[in-house]
Amino acid sequence: MMPRLTALAATLMVCACSSSPPRDAPPVGSIDIQGIVIWIQLAYVVRDVMVEVPATGRFAGCGNILPRTRCQTSFPSQRYAGNEILLTWAERGEPRSTEPFTVEPPPGAPVGAAFWLVVEVFAPGQAGARLVQP
Repeated sequence: MMPRLTALAATLMVCACSSSPPRDAPPVGSIDIQGIVIWIQLAYVVRDVMVEVPATGRFAGCGNILPRTRCQTSFPSQRYAGNEILLTWAERGEPRSTEPFTVEPPPGAPVGAAFWLVVEVFAPGQAGARLVQP
């Protein structure tokens, strides 16, 4: 009986060692964000649009966006692992914001895939975001 337990223990140790992922493997479900596009669907200028990730302190944005136009910016790929984002902006001098929320990559997106975050101010006081592949 003792040799079987020893063999079982050795097998479990080998399996445990061989199944651990490499240290630099991306976390399950993580993706990269390479840039942000901010669309304004309103009939007036929107100012100081910011996309913030409170958990990391990272942010990106645009100062003044004309009616029915967009602003976009790219940057070196940044890992997005599902942290909440917050959108803030000003309409006609009034500050606006969303509640913190997360965005999900499209179903079947591979780990490490590159995306752009598309933000849209689509109605007075309302905005949302989604991830799209370039």
